[in-house]
Amino acid sequence: MNLTWHIVKKDLRALRWPLLVWAGLIAAKLTVGITILTTSGAGDAQLFDTLDVLAKLLAAFECLGVVLVAALVQEDLLVGTTAFWATRPIGGGRLLAAKLLGLGVIFIVLPVLVTLPWWIGCHLTFGQMVGAAAETAALHLVVVLLGLLLAVVTDGLGRFMLWLLAFVAAVPLIGAIVGSYLARTNAVVTSEVATTRLIVSAGVLLLGIAVVVTHQFLTRRTWRSVTAIIAILVLILGIAMWWPWSWHFESGWNNFLARQAEKAWPVGVEPPGLSFVVDGAEIVRRPVRRPNGRILYAQMAVKYHVDGLPGNQVLLPAVNSFALRWADGTTHKGWSAFNGGPGWFERLTLGASPTADRLEAQVTQYLPEEIAARLDREPTAYELRSRFAVVEMDAATTVPLAPGSRTVIGTLGERIGSVEKDGEEVLVTFVRHRPVLLGDYLADMGNYVLGGGRGMTTTPSRYRLENREQHFVDHGTTVATLTSRIAGVELMWETKSYRAMKANGAKKPRFEAMKALDEAELIRVTFHSRGTFAHEIKVDPLVVTVPATN
Repeated sequence: MNLTWHIVKKDLRALRWPLLVWAGLIAAKLTVGITILTTSGAGDAQLFDTLDVLAKLLAAFECLGVVLVAALVQEDLLVGTTAFWATRPIGGGRLLAAKLLGLGVIFIVLPVLVTLPWWIGCHLTFGQMVGAAAETAALHLVVVLLGLLLAVVTDGLGRFMLWLLAFVAAVPLIGAIVGSYLARTNAVVTSEVATTRLIVSAGVLLLGIAVVVTHQFLTRRTWRSVTAIIAILVLILGIAMWWPWSWHFESGWNNFLARQAEKAWPVGVEPPGLSFVVDGAEIVRRPVRRPNGRILYAQMAVKYHVDGLPGNQVLLPAVNSFALRWADGTTHKGWSAFNGGPGWFERLTLGASPTADRLEAQVTQYLPEEIAARLDREPTAYELRSRFAVVEMDAATTVPLAPGSRTVIGTLGERIGSVEKDGEEVLVTFVRHRPVLLGDYLADMGNYVLGGGRGMTTTPSRYRLENREQHFVDHGTTVATLTSRIAGVELMWETKSYRAMKANGAKKPRFEAMKALDEAELIRVTFHSRGTFAHEIKVDPLVVTVPATN
Protein backbone atom coordinates (compact mmCIF):
# COMPACT_ATOMS: atom_id res chain seq x y z
CA MET A 1 0.00 0.00 0.00
CA ASN A 2 2.91 2.37 0.73
CA LEU A 3 4.19 1.78 -2.79
CA THR A 4 0.75 2.56 -4.24
CA TRP A 5 0.58 5.87 -2.35
CA HIS A 6 4.14 6.62 -3.40
CA ILE A 7 3.08 6.34 -7.06
CA VAL A 8 0.03 8.56 -6.42
CA LYS A 9 2.10 11.27 -4.72
CA LYS A 10 4.70 11.12 -7.46
CA ASP A 11 2.03 11.66 -10.14
CA LEU A 12 0.37 14.52 -8.26
CA ARG A 13 3.68 16.30 -7.78
CA ALA A 14 4.45 15.99 -11.47
CA LEU A 15 1.06 17.45 -12.40
CA ARG A 16 0.85 20.15 -9.72
CA TRP A 17 0.72 23.09 -12.16
CA PRO A 18 -1.91 21.58 -14.49
CA LEU A 19 -3.93 20.68 -11.38
CA LEU A 20 -3.77 24.29 -10.23
CA VAL A 21 -5.20 25.40 -13.60
CA TRP A 22 -7.87 22.70 -13.34
CA ALA A 23 -8.94 23.91 -9.88
CA GLY A 24 -8.87 27.51 -11.15
CA LEU A 25 -11.35 26.67 -13.92
CA ILE A 26 -13.77 25.23 -11.38
CA ALA A 27 -13.33 28.23 -9.07
CA ALA A 28 -13.87 30.64 -11.98
CA LYS A 29 -17.17 28.94 -12.84
CA LEU A 30 -18.34 29.30 -9.23
CA THR A 31 -17.27 32.95 -9.25
CA VAL A 32 -19.63 33.52 -12.18
CA GLY A 33 -22.41 31.98 -10.07
CA ILE A 34 -21.64 34.34 -7.21
CA THR A 35 -21.76 37.24 -9.66
CA ILE A 36 -25.20 36.16 -10.90
CA LEU A 37 -26.51 36.03 -7.33
CA THR A 38 -25.02 39.29 -6.10
CA THR A 39 -24.85 41.66 -9.09
CA SER A 40 -26.77 44.91 -8.91
CA GLY A 41 -27.41 44.69 -12.64
CA ALA A 42 -30.19 42.15 -12.21
CA GLY A 43 -32.84 42.70 -14.84
CA ASP A 44 -30.31 43.13 -17.64
CA ALA A 45 -31.02 40.11 -19.86
CA GLN A 46 -27.85 40.69 -21.87
CA LEU A 47 -25.74 40.64 -18.70
CA PHE A 48 -27.38 37.42 -17.52
CA ASP A 49 -26.95 35.74 -20.90
CA THR A 50 -23.27 36.75 -20.95
CA LEU A 51 -22.67 35.33 -17.48
CA ASP A 52 -24.62 32.17 -18.29
CA VAL A 53 -22.61 31.58 -21.49
CA LEU A 54 -19.38 32.22 -19.57
CA ALA A 55 -20.38 29.68 -16.92
CA LYS A 56 -21.19 27.10 -19.61
CA LEU A 57 -17.87 27.74 -21.38
CA LEU A 58 -15.94 27.27 -18.15
CA ALA A 59 -17.89 24.07 -17.48
CA ALA A 60 -17.04 22.89 -21.00
CA PHE A 61 -13.37 23.67 -20.40
CA GLU A 62 -13.51 21.19 -17.53
CA CYS A 63 -13.73 18.54 -20.24
CA LEU A 64 -10.09 19.38 -20.93
CA GLY A 65 -9.50 17.28 -17.85
CA VAL A 66 -9.29 14.41 -20.33
CA VAL A 67 -5.74 15.64 -20.97
CA LEU A 68 -5.02 15.30 -17.25
CA VAL A 69 -6.16 11.69 -17.45
CA ALA A 70 -3.71 11.03 -20.27
CA ALA A 71 -0.89 12.85 -18.49
CA LEU A 72 -1.47 10.87 -15.30
CA VAL A 73 -1.60 7.49 -17.05
CA GLN A 74 1.34 8.22 -19.32
CA GLU A 75 3.58 9.18 -16.41
CA ASP A 76 4.15 5.42 -16.51
CA LEU A 77 3.72 4.29 -20.12
CA LEU A 78 1.88 1.10 -20.96
CA VAL A 79 3.01 1.09 -24.61
CA GLY A 80 6.46 -0.09 -25.65
CA THR A 81 9.21 -1.82 -23.70
CA THR A 82 11.15 1.13 -22.27
CA ALA A 83 8.83 2.09 -19.41
CA PHE A 84 10.82 2.69 -16.21
CA TRP A 85 8.21 1.20 -13.88
CA ALA A 86 8.50 -2.20 -15.61
CA THR A 87 12.09 -2.54 -14.27
CA ARG A 88 10.86 -2.16 -10.69
CA PRO A 89 8.86 -4.59 -8.53
CA ILE A 90 5.57 -2.97 -9.57
CA GLY A 91 2.83 -5.18 -10.98
CA GLY A 92 0.26 -4.04 -13.51
CA GLY A 93 -2.53 -4.47 -10.96
CA ARG A 94 -0.77 -2.25 -8.41
CA LEU A 95 -0.08 0.39 -11.04
CA LEU A 96 -3.76 0.33 -12.11
CA ALA A 97 -4.86 0.78 -8.49
CA ALA A 98 -2.49 3.74 -8.08
CA LYS A 99 -3.71 5.42 -11.26
CA LEU A 100 -7.37 4.95 -10.31
CA LEU A 101 -6.65 6.36 -6.86
CA GLY A 102 -4.91 9.37 -8.40
CA LEU A 103 -7.83 9.93 -10.76
CA GLY A 104 -10.19 9.82 -7.78
CA VAL A 105 -8.20 12.54 -6.03
CA ILE A 106 -8.13 14.74 -9.14
CA PHE A 107 -11.69 14.30 -10.40
CA ILE A 108 -13.65 13.70 -7.18
CA VAL A 109 -11.84 15.00 -4.11
CA LEU A 110 -10.40 18.18 -5.64
CA PRO A 111 -13.61 19.39 -7.37
CA VAL A 112 -15.70 18.66 -4.26
CA LEU A 113 -13.30 20.60 -2.01
CA VAL A 114 -13.27 23.58 -4.39
CA THR A 115 -17.08 23.55 -4.72
CA LEU A 116 -17.87 22.96 -1.04
CA PRO A 117 -17.91 26.70 -0.09
CA TRP A 118 -20.39 27.33 -2.93
CA TRP A 119 -22.74 24.63 -1.62
CA ILE A 120 -22.46 25.93 1.93
CA GLY A 121 -23.09 29.50 0.78
CA CYS A 122 -26.22 28.33 -1.08
CA HIS A 123 -27.45 26.61 2.11
CA LEU A 124 -27.57 23.05 0.78
CA THR A 125 -28.24 20.38 3.37
CA PHE A 126 -25.71 17.61 3.98
CA GLY A 127 -27.81 15.17 1.95
CA GLN A 128 -28.04 17.64 -0.94
CA MET A 129 -24.28 18.15 -0.82
CA VAL A 130 -23.78 14.39 -1.02
CA GLY A 131 -26.09 14.27 -4.04
CA ALA A 132 -24.30 17.19 -5.70
CA ALA A 133 -20.91 15.55 -5.03
CA ALA A 134 -22.17 12.29 -6.55
CA GLU A 135 -23.37 14.18 -9.61
CA THR A 136 -19.98 15.90 -9.92
CA ALA A 137 -18.24 12.53 -9.76
CA ALA A 138 -20.61 11.02 -12.35
CA LEU A 139 -20.05 13.86 -14.83
CA HIS A 140 -16.28 13.66 -14.45
CA LEU A 141 -16.48 9.88 -14.82
CA VAL A 142 -17.38 10.35 -18.50
CA VAL A 143 -14.17 12.32 -19.03
CA VAL A 144 -12.10 9.82 -17.05
CA LEU A 145 -13.41 6.78 -18.93
CA LEU A 146 -12.77 8.31 -22.34
CA GLY A 147 -9.30 9.44 -21.30
CA LEU A 148 -8.43 6.04 -19.83
CA LEU A 149 -9.55 4.15 -22.94
CA LEU A 150 -7.28 6.15 -25.23
CA ALA A 151 -4.38 6.86 -22.86
CA VAL A 152 -3.60 3.18 -22.24
CA VAL A 153 -2.99 2.49 -25.96
CA THR A 154 -0.96 5.62 -26.84
CA ASP A 155 2.61 6.56 -25.99
CA GLY A 156 2.40 10.34 -25.73
CA LEU A 157 0.06 13.32 -25.60
CA GLY A 158 0.45 13.91 -29.35
CA ARG A 159 -0.89 10.51 -30.33
CA PHE A 160 -3.47 10.67 -27.54
CA MET A 161 -4.90 13.90 -28.98
CA LEU A 162 -4.97 12.37 -32.47
CA TRP A 163 -6.89 9.35 -31.18
CA LEU A 164 -9.19 11.63 -29.19
CA LEU A 165 -10.12 13.65 -32.28
CA ALA A 166 -10.77 10.41 -34.19
CA PHE A 167 -12.95 9.07 -31.38
CA VAL A 168 -14.94 12.30 -31.09
CA ALA A 169 -15.48 12.28 -34.86
CA ALA A 170 -16.65 8.65 -34.69
CA VAL A 171 -19.64 9.54 -32.47
CA PRO A 172 -21.54 11.68 -35.02
CA LEU A 173 -20.39 9.32 -37.78
CA ILE A 174 -22.03 6.37 -36.04
CA GLY A 175 -25.15 8.47 -35.47
CA ALA A 176 -25.26 9.41 -39.17
CA ILE A 177 -24.83 5.78 -40.25
CA VAL A 178 -27.62 4.62 -37.94
CA GLY A 179 -29.95 7.45 -39.00
CA SER A 180 -29.30 6.84 -42.69
CA TYR A 181 -29.90 3.10 -42.32
CA LEU A 182 -33.17 3.57 -40.42
CA ALA A 183 -34.42 6.12 -42.94
CA ARG A 184 -33.45 3.96 -45.92
CA THR A 185 -35.13 0.85 -44.52
CA ASN A 186 -38.14 2.87 -43.26
CA ALA A 187 -37.73 1.16 -39.90
CA VAL A 188 -40.15 2.09 -37.12
CA VAL A 189 -38.41 2.08 -33.75
CA THR A 190 -40.62 2.60 -30.70
CA SER A 191 -39.42 4.83 -27.91
CA GLU A 192 -39.07 1.80 -25.60
CA VAL A 193 -36.82 -0.02 -28.10
CA ALA A 194 -34.81 3.15 -28.78
CA THR A 195 -34.27 3.65 -25.04
CA THR A 196 -33.23 0.01 -24.66
CA ARG A 197 -30.74 0.33 -27.53
CA LEU A 198 -29.23 3.43 -25.97
CA ILE A 199 -28.87 1.87 -22.51
CA VAL A 200 -27.50 -1.43 -23.85
CA SER A 201 -24.98 0.47 -25.99
CA ALA A 202 -23.87 2.49 -22.96
CA GLY A 203 -23.51 -0.71 -20.94
CA VAL A 204 -21.43 -2.36 -23.66
CA LEU A 205 -19.21 0.73 -23.87
CA LEU A 206 -18.63 0.83 -20.08
CA LEU A 207 -17.89 -2.89 -19.92
CA GLY A 208 -15.62 -2.65 -22.95
CA ILE A 209 -13.63 0.23 -21.45
CA ALA A 210 -13.15 -1.71 -18.22
CA VAL A 211 -11.96 -4.78 -20.14
CA VAL A 212 -9.57 -2.84 -22.40
CA VAL A 213 -8.02 -0.81 -19.57
CA THR A 214 -7.58 -3.83 -17.28
CA HIS A 215 -6.17 -5.94 -20.12
CA GLN A 216 -3.64 -3.28 -21.11
CA PHE A 217 -2.43 -2.71 -17.55
CA LEU A 218 -2.02 -6.44 -16.93
CA THR A 219 -0.59 -7.56 -20.32
CA ARG A 220 0.54 -4.41 -22.22
CA ARG A 221 -0.48 -6.09 -25.51
CA THR A 222 -1.44 -2.93 -27.33
CA TRP A 223 -2.67 -4.33 -30.65
CA ARG A 224 -4.99 -6.72 -28.88
CA SER A 225 -6.42 -3.78 -26.92
CA VAL A 226 -6.81 -1.72 -30.10
CA THR A 227 -8.64 -4.62 -31.74
CA ALA A 228 -10.97 -4.78 -28.73
CA ILE A 229 -11.74 -1.05 -29.06
CA ILE A 230 -12.68 -1.49 -32.73
CA ALA A 231 -14.83 -4.52 -31.89
CA ILE A 232 -16.66 -2.53 -29.20
CA LEU A 233 -17.49 0.26 -31.66
CA VAL A 234 -18.72 -2.22 -34.28
CA LEU A 235 -20.87 -3.98 -31.66
CA ILE A 236 -22.42 -0.68 -30.55
CA LEU A 237 -23.16 0.17 -34.19
CA GLY A 238 -24.94 -3.18 -34.62
CA ILE A 239 -26.98 -2.69 -31.45
CA ALA A 240 -28.05 0.79 -32.57
CA MET A 241 -29.31 -0.55 -35.93
CA TRP A 242 -30.70 -4.01 -35.22
CA TRP A 243 -31.41 -4.58 -31.51
CA PRO A 244 -35.07 -5.79 -31.59
CA TRP A 245 -36.09 -6.17 -27.95
CA SER A 246 -37.54 -3.75 -25.46
CA TRP A 247 -36.57 -4.12 -21.82
CA HIS A 248 -39.16 -1.50 -20.83
CA PHE A 249 -36.70 0.90 -19.24
CA GLU A 250 -38.91 3.88 -20.05
CA SER A 251 -42.07 2.54 -18.41
CA GLY A 252 -39.99 1.21 -15.53
CA TRP A 253 -38.53 4.69 -14.96
CA ASN A 254 -41.99 6.23 -14.99
CA ASN A 255 -43.25 3.68 -12.48
CA PHE A 256 -40.20 4.31 -10.30
CA LEU A 257 -40.91 8.04 -10.30
CA ALA A 258 -44.49 7.35 -9.33
CA ARG A 259 -43.50 5.08 -6.45
CA GLN A 260 -40.91 7.54 -5.18
CA ALA A 261 -43.38 10.41 -5.35
CA GLU A 262 -46.01 8.43 -3.49
CA LYS A 263 -43.57 7.28 -0.80
CA ALA A 264 -42.34 10.83 -0.21
CA TRP A 265 -45.85 12.26 -0.03
CA PRO A 266 -47.59 11.46 3.28
CA VAL A 267 -51.37 11.45 3.07
CA GLY A 268 -53.57 12.93 5.76
CA VAL A 269 -57.28 13.51 6.15
CA GLU A 270 -59.13 15.50 3.51
CA PRO A 271 -60.42 18.82 4.90
CA PRO A 272 -64.18 18.73 5.47
CA GLY A 273 -66.52 20.52 3.11
CA LEU A 274 -64.49 20.20 -0.11
CA SER A 275 -66.37 19.41 -3.30
CA PHE A 276 -64.66 18.32 -6.55
CA VAL A 277 -66.88 18.70 -9.62
CA VAL A 278 -65.95 17.78 -13.20
CA ASP A 279 -67.12 20.48 -15.64
CA GLY A 280 -66.32 18.67 -18.87
CA ALA A 281 -63.65 17.11 -21.06
CA GLU A 282 -62.42 17.66 -24.58
CA ILE A 283 -60.02 16.06 -27.05
CA VAL A 284 -57.40 18.12 -28.91
CA ARG A 285 -55.46 16.59 -31.80
CA ARG A 286 -52.25 17.90 -33.32
CA PRO A 287 -50.50 16.40 -36.38
CA VAL A 288 -46.92 15.19 -36.02
CA ARG A 289 -44.79 14.65 -39.13
CA ARG A 290 -42.69 11.50 -39.28
CA PRO A 291 -40.55 10.06 -42.13
CA ASN A 292 -43.05 7.26 -42.70
CA GLY A 293 -46.21 9.35 -42.71
CA ARG A 294 -48.60 11.46 -40.69
CA ILE A 295 -49.20 10.31 -37.12
CA LEU A 296 -51.71 11.82 -34.73
CA TYR A 297 -51.60 11.91 -30.98
CA ALA A 298 -54.42 13.16 -28.81
CA GLN A 299 -54.55 15.28 -25.70
CA MET A 300 -57.53 14.97 -23.36
CA ALA A 301 -58.17 17.92 -21.05
CA VAL A 302 -60.54 17.35 -18.13
CA LYS A 303 -61.74 20.54 -16.46
CA TYR A 304 -63.03 20.58 -12.90
CA HIS A 305 -63.46 22.94 -9.98
CA VAL A 306 -63.17 22.74 -6.21
CA ASP A 307 -65.68 24.34 -3.87
CA GLY A 308 -65.48 24.78 -0.13
CA LEU A 309 -61.85 25.87 0.33
CA PRO A 310 -61.28 28.98 2.49
CA GLY A 311 -60.09 32.01 0.55
CA ASN A 312 -56.73 32.06 2.34
CA GLN A 313 -55.84 28.57 1.10
CA VAL A 314 -54.95 26.88 -2.19
CA LEU A 315 -54.28 23.30 -3.26
CA LEU A 316 -51.01 22.07 -4.77
CA PRO A 317 -51.15 18.68 -6.50
CA ALA A 318 -48.57 15.91 -6.38
CA VAL A 319 -49.34 12.57 -8.04
CA ASN A 320 -52.09 12.46 -10.67
CA SER A 321 -52.95 9.07 -12.16
CA PHE A 322 -56.00 8.36 -14.30
CA ALA A 323 -57.88 5.35 -15.64
CA LEU A 324 -60.43 4.93 -18.43
CA ARG A 325 -62.74 1.90 -18.27
CA TRP A 326 -65.28 0.75 -20.86
CA ALA A 327 -68.22 -1.58 -20.40
CA ASP A 328 -66.47 -4.45 -22.24
CA GLY A 329 -63.64 -4.44 -19.66
CA THR A 330 -61.10 -2.48 -21.73
CA THR A 331 -58.90 -0.30 -19.50
CA HIS A 332 -56.37 2.40 -20.25
CA LYS A 333 -54.22 3.89 -17.46
CA GLY A 334 -51.62 6.63 -17.34
CA TRP A 335 -50.40 9.81 -15.70
CA SER A 336 -51.75 13.30 -16.07
CA ALA A 337 -50.27 16.79 -15.88
CA PHE A 338 -51.97 19.32 -13.64
CA ASN A 339 -52.63 22.92 -14.67
CA GLY A 340 -53.94 25.32 -12.04
CA GLY A 341 -56.67 27.67 -13.15
CA PRO A 342 -56.77 31.45 -12.73
CA GLY A 343 -56.60 32.86 -9.23
CA TRP A 344 -55.01 29.97 -7.35
CA PHE A 345 -52.14 31.94 -5.84
CA GLU A 346 -53.37 35.36 -6.82
CA ARG A 347 -56.22 35.27 -4.36
CA LEU A 348 -53.67 34.79 -1.58
CA THR A 349 -51.22 37.42 -2.76
CA LEU A 350 -54.04 39.87 -3.34
CA GLY A 351 -55.29 39.36 0.19
CA ALA A 352 -58.67 37.75 -0.53
CA SER A 353 -61.08 37.37 2.36
CA PRO A 354 -61.10 33.93 4.04
CA THR A 355 -64.45 32.86 2.60
CA ALA A 356 -65.38 29.82 0.55
CA ASP A 357 -64.51 30.25 -3.09
CA ARG A 358 -64.24 28.26 -6.30
CA LEU A 359 -60.91 27.03 -7.62
CA GLU A 360 -60.78 26.06 -11.28
CA ALA A 361 -58.28 23.51 -12.56
CA GLN A 362 -57.50 21.23 -15.49
CA VAL A 363 -55.67 17.93 -15.88
CA THR A 364 -54.20 16.86 -19.21
CA GLN A 365 -53.72 13.31 -20.42
CA TYR A 366 -51.89 12.24 -23.60
CA LEU A 367 -53.65 9.32 -25.26
CA PRO A 368 -52.85 6.97 -28.14
CA GLU A 369 -54.97 7.80 -31.17
CA GLU A 370 -56.88 4.53 -30.99
CA ILE A 371 -57.99 5.34 -27.43
CA ALA A 372 -58.97 8.87 -28.43
CA ALA A 373 -60.92 7.54 -31.42
CA ARG A 374 -62.88 5.26 -29.12
CA LEU A 375 -63.67 8.19 -26.83
CA ASP A 376 -65.15 9.93 -29.87
CA ARG A 377 -67.52 7.00 -30.42
CA GLU A 378 -68.55 6.03 -26.90
CA PRO A 379 -68.26 7.46 -23.38
CA THR A 380 -66.14 5.85 -20.69
CA ALA A 381 -65.87 5.67 -16.93
CA TYR A 382 -63.14 8.07 -15.76
CA GLU A 383 -61.13 7.98 -12.54
CA LEU A 384 -58.57 10.58 -11.46
CA ARG A 385 -56.48 9.85 -8.38
CA SER A 386 -54.63 12.89 -7.04
CA ARG A 387 -52.73 13.93 -3.96
CA PHE A 388 -52.88 17.52 -2.76
CA ALA A 389 -51.14 19.75 -0.27
CA VAL A 390 -53.24 22.40 1.42
CA VAL A 391 -51.20 25.60 1.34
CA GLU A 392 -52.10 28.58 3.50
CA MET A 393 -50.76 32.12 3.66
CA ASP A 394 -48.19 32.28 6.45
CA ALA A 395 -47.28 35.96 6.67
CA ALA A 396 -47.47 39.20 4.70
CA THR A 397 -44.59 41.59 5.44
CA THR A 398 -43.60 44.91 3.92
CA VAL A 399 -40.17 44.90 2.27
CA PRO A 400 -38.20 47.86 0.87
CA LEU A 401 -38.82 48.46 -2.82
CA ALA A 402 -35.09 48.51 -3.52
CA PRO A 403 -32.24 46.04 -4.04
CA GLY A 404 -31.52 44.27 -0.77
CA SER A 405 -29.95 41.35 1.00
CA ARG A 406 -30.83 37.69 0.53
CA THR A 407 -33.62 35.92 2.40
CA VAL A 408 -33.23 32.16 2.87
CA ILE A 409 -36.18 29.85 3.48
CA GLY A 410 -34.76 26.38 4.03
CA THR A 411 -32.52 25.76 1.04
CA LEU A 412 -34.29 28.34 -1.12
CA GLY A 413 -32.88 31.85 -1.31
CA GLU A 414 -34.10 35.05 -2.90
CA ARG A 415 -33.47 38.78 -2.92
CA ILE A 416 -34.55 41.84 -4.85
CA GLY A 417 -31.83 42.42 -7.41
CA SER A 418 -33.04 45.59 -9.08
CA VAL A 419 -35.96 48.02 -9.17
CA GLU A 420 -36.63 50.22 -12.18
CA LYS A 421 -39.44 52.80 -12.24
CA ASP A 422 -40.69 53.94 -15.61
CA GLY A 423 -43.78 56.13 -15.51
CA GLU A 424 -46.78 53.84 -15.22
CA GLU A 425 -44.69 50.74 -14.59
CA VAL A 426 -42.33 49.39 -11.92
CA LEU A 427 -40.01 46.53 -12.95
CA VAL A 428 -38.74 44.42 -10.06
CA THR A 429 -36.21 41.63 -10.60
CA PHE A 430 -36.07 38.85 -8.02
CA VAL A 431 -32.87 36.80 -7.81
CA ARG A 432 -33.51 33.24 -6.59
CA HIS A 433 -31.53 30.07 -6.10
CA ARG A 434 -32.38 26.49 -5.16
CA PRO A 435 -30.57 23.13 -5.21
CA VAL A 436 -31.39 21.17 -8.37
CA LEU A 437 -29.54 18.09 -9.60
CA LEU A 438 -29.67 16.74 -13.12
CA GLY A 439 -31.77 13.88 -11.74
CA ASP A 440 -34.33 16.45 -10.63
CA TYR A 441 -34.63 17.69 -14.20
CA LEU A 442 -35.21 14.11 -15.34
CA ALA A 443 -37.89 13.80 -12.69
CA ASP A 444 -39.48 17.04 -13.85
CA MET A 445 -39.70 15.55 -17.35
CA GLY A 446 -42.18 13.15 -15.76
CA ASN A 447 -44.42 16.04 -14.80
CA TYR A 448 -47.42 13.79 -15.18
CA VAL A 449 -46.07 11.89 -12.16
CA LEU A 450 -45.07 14.78 -9.95
CA GLY A 451 -47.81 17.13 -11.14
CA GLY A 452 -47.47 20.60 -9.65
CA GLY A 453 -46.16 19.37 -6.32
CA ARG A 454 -42.84 21.19 -6.83
CA GLY A 455 -44.53 24.55 -7.33
CA MET A 456 -44.24 25.62 -3.71
CA THR A 457 -40.53 24.76 -3.54
CA THR A 458 -39.62 26.73 -6.67
CA THR A 459 -41.27 29.94 -5.43
CA PRO A 460 -41.03 30.21 -1.63
CA SER A 461 -42.90 33.53 -1.64
CA ARG A 462 -45.03 35.81 -3.79
CA TYR A 463 -45.07 39.60 -3.93
CA ARG A 464 -47.78 42.22 -4.41
CA LEU A 465 -47.55 46.00 -4.73
CA GLU A 466 -50.08 47.71 -2.51
CA ASN A 467 -51.28 51.20 -1.59
CA ARG A 468 -54.08 50.80 0.93
CA GLU A 469 -55.02 54.46 1.09
CA GLN A 470 -55.52 54.60 -2.68
CA HIS A 471 -57.08 51.10 -2.81
CA PHE A 472 -54.37 50.05 -5.25
CA VAL A 473 -53.04 46.49 -5.38
CA ASP A 474 -51.28 44.55 -8.14
CA HIS A 475 -49.77 41.08 -7.95
CA GLY A 476 -47.55 41.77 -10.96
CA THR A 477 -47.02 40.10 -14.31
CA THR A 478 -43.90 38.11 -15.13
CA VAL A 479 -42.22 39.65 -18.17
CA ALA A 480 -38.95 37.70 -18.19
CA THR A 481 -37.50 34.62 -16.51
CA LEU A 482 -33.82 33.77 -16.95
CA THR A 483 -32.31 30.60 -15.51
CA SER A 484 -28.87 29.10 -15.22
CA ARG A 485 -27.44 26.13 -13.36
CA ILE A 486 -24.03 25.98 -11.74
CA ALA A 487 -22.67 23.07 -9.68
CA GLY A 488 -26.01 21.65 -8.58
CA VAL A 489 -27.68 25.02 -7.90
CA GLU A 490 -30.30 26.61 -10.16
CA LEU A 491 -30.09 30.39 -10.42
CA MET A 492 -33.03 32.48 -11.64
CA TRP A 493 -33.76 36.11 -12.39
CA GLU A 494 -37.51 36.75 -12.56
CA THR A 495 -38.58 40.23 -13.65
CA LYS A 496 -42.15 41.24 -12.79
CA SER A 497 -44.03 44.30 -13.98
CA TYR A 498 -46.29 46.20 -11.58
CA ARG A 499 -48.44 48.69 -13.48
CA ALA A 500 -50.72 51.55 -12.56
CA MET A 501 -54.37 50.60 -13.09
CA LYS A 502 -56.21 52.20 -16.00
CA ALA A 503 -59.70 53.63 -15.76
CA ASN A 504 -62.40 51.91 -17.77
CA GLY A 505 -61.85 52.60 -21.48
CA ALA A 506 -58.78 54.79 -20.89
CA LYS A 507 -55.57 54.27 -22.85
CA LYS A 508 -53.39 55.67 -20.07
CA PRO A 509 -53.62 55.49 -16.28
CA ARG A 510 -54.94 58.58 -14.52
CA PHE A 511 -52.70 60.78 -12.40
CA GLU A 512 -54.22 59.33 -9.21
CA ALA A 513 -53.33 55.81 -10.37
CA MET A 514 -49.76 56.91 -11.18
CA LYS A 515 -49.45 58.46 -7.73
CA ALA A 516 -50.85 55.32 -6.10
CA LEU A 517 -48.19 53.28 -7.92
CA ASP A 518 -45.36 55.62 -6.89
CA GLU A 519 -46.36 55.53 -3.22
CA ALA A 520 -47.14 51.79 -3.04
CA GLU A 521 -45.39 49.31 -0.77
CA LEU A 522 -44.06 45.90 -1.77
CA ILE A 523 -45.60 43.09 0.28
CA ARG A 524 -43.97 39.66 0.50
CA VAL A 525 -46.42 36.84 1.11
CA THR A 526 -45.01 33.53 2.35
CA PHE A 527 -46.83 30.21 2.58
CA HIS A 528 -46.81 27.03 4.60
CA SER A 529 -48.44 23.63 4.19
CA ARG A 530 -51.33 22.62 6.43
CA GLY A 531 -51.13 18.96 5.42
CA THR A 532 -51.78 16.61 2.53
CA PHE A 533 -54.59 14.35 1.42
CA ALA A 534 -55.61 12.06 -1.43
CA HIS A 535 -58.78 12.42 -3.46
CA GLU A 536 -60.31 10.32 -6.21
CA ILE A 537 -62.64 11.82 -8.77
CA LYS A 538 -64.99 9.40 -10.55
CA VAL A 539 -67.24 10.24 -13.51
CA ASP A 540 -69.39 7.61 -15.21
CA PRO A 541 -69.93 8.26 -18.00
CA LEU A 542 -67.40 10.87 -19.08
CA VAL A 543 -68.62 12.53 -22.27
CA VAL A 544 -65.75 13.97 -24.30
CA THR A 545 -66.28 16.77 -26.82
CA VAL A 546 -64.08 17.88 -29.72
CA PRO A 547 -63.51 21.64 -30.10
CA ALA A 548 -64.92 23.10 -33.30
CA THR A 549 -61.51 24.55 -34.20
CA ASN A 550 -59.91 21.08 -34.56
